[in-house]
Amino acid sequence: MPFHLGRIQSIAANLGAGNILPTIYGDAVNNFGYASSLFYPDLWLYIPAMLMLSGFELIRAYQIFLVLITLATGIAMYCATNRMLQNLQIFQHYQQQQSQFLTIEQKVSLLATVCYLAFPYRLINIYLRGALGEILAFIFLPLVFCGLTEIFLTRKRNWQILMIGMVGLLYSHIISSFMVSIFIALIVPFNLRSAWQLKSALMKAGIFTALLGATFLLPLIEQMQSNQFYYNTANPFGSLPEQALAVISTPNPSMLIAINITVLALCYFLYNWLKSWYPEITLLLFLTFYLTFMTSNLFPWFLLGRLPLIKYIQFPWRIFLFVSYLFPIIFAFVSMHFLAKKASFWYFTLVSIILISGFLTTDILIHISANYKQNTSYSPPSISIGRGEYLPAKVKLSAIAKRPAVPMAIAGEMSADSYSRSGNIAELVFSNASPRLSLEFPIIYYKGYVALLNGSPLAVTESKGGLIHIEIDGIKSGRLAIRYEHTLVQILAFMISLATALYLVFINFRANSAAVAKNYQTATS
Repeated sequence: MPFHLGRIQSIAANLGAGNILPTIYGDAVNNFGYASSLFYPDLWLYIPAMLMLSGFELIRAYQIFLVLITLATGIAMYCATNRMLQNLQIFQHYQQQQSQFLTIEQKVSLLATVCYLAFPYRLINIYLRGALGEILAFIFLPLVFCGLTEIFLTRKRNWQILMIGMVGLLYSHIISSFMVSIFIALIVPFNLRSAWQLKSALMKAGIFTALLGATFLLPLIEQMQSNQFYYNTANPFGSLPEQALAVISTPNPSMLIAINITVLALCYFLYNWLKSWYPEITLLLFLTFYLTFMTSNLFPWFLLGRLPLIKYIQFPWRIFLFVSYLFPIIFAFVSMHFLAKKASFWYFTLVSIILISGFLTTDILIHISANYKQNTSYSPPSISIGRGEYLPAKVKLSAIAKRPAVPMAIAGEMSADSYSRSGNIAELVFSNASPRLSLEFPIIYYKGYVALLNGSPLAVTESKGGLIHIEIDGIKSGRLAIRYEHTLVQILAFMISLATALYLVFINFRANSAAVAKNYQTATS
């Protein structure tokens, strides 16, 4: 949680200084600066940051933000599930009693929403892990699955819901969006013979997701190509097999493969035996079971960990994100199968709310109360960067903690008349410099920093310690300014996303206007 609180605090500080789109949090890491926003999307964090600017304490702004996230999650889950059930037409054979206030689809959606909000993994993310990105991802995951049903199970092939869900995921938690992309990629091969309209809808959703996400994706790729960072050299989280939930100690690789083949075969035979009941529910049931199985060290993560990019999932138990969505759907389906014609629905719902929310929330709060409670005046530590995975590989936090926060001469000498640092701007006034002067600034190096000596540009490079390094030749005195500027890639990426958003607004406005005009002509003819 301190990492995300530090991000919110840094955004608020940048906004207060007039820096609307900060890419470097200049006050992070003892004011050495940290570029987490280039690797971890922070779009939604502007909400609590603006709450801070309006006068709320950091903790209070965070709490309000969590309430807003919970409301958005509930609304998204209910609306997406209701629409998805209408597409699936699972309950078309149930007779709806006219005296009932809600349709059966609405009842299932409501029950699934309650279970989704109270699911243990989501509550653990809120109260124990403080995993804000994954908490935000819960808003958009139902939209993704709803969008998939729109494409695969309806004639309209409405791809925009899937696009909205994927873009929301992308700007919430890059790892969650990566995992969902893998899930969708696994579905596509089973539909290669489908109609061209389906393939076209998937392509449109993918292309427009990439274009709208360009503001984050392209700068991310640019930074990844510019340097080596902790996440790909130091492996701060450990390997996937190490992070999997431990069910057995020192699992044998051959045994793991045999176990998984056996489990998959068993699931396949059970599915064929039970699918005459409800094939969709049966498939979801076994999918949920195997996804839960994959979070443990009974799954051969030593094989998947060798595949490109898979290691960036970091923790196999992040798969619980899918389980957190699928289980409430199954729970609601099965419950309504038995209770659709009974008046006990509301009693069952109330009992479910009390049991699920009461037991889980109480248990979690008991565990967190002693060690995690903070008052509203809490401020995160000056070095609140999680595992520091976005630090350049050359940076040593122990060295930064001891280093004076002033420019230091690596080669040559000079007199520092004054040095100031504000946000992402540093300024040094020096004199009596050696003919050849090499300076290291107390600023962590990222691509995008520029230096101006008396108005003339200088090259900015990375020092051996991962900080900004400047070479000055033949100038005895002057004013040296260093600041972070948006790179050409960042500017172009923002323009691409903005142009795409405006285009989508335009075509939707035109389509809606045409539909209104057509309905008007039909009504007046």
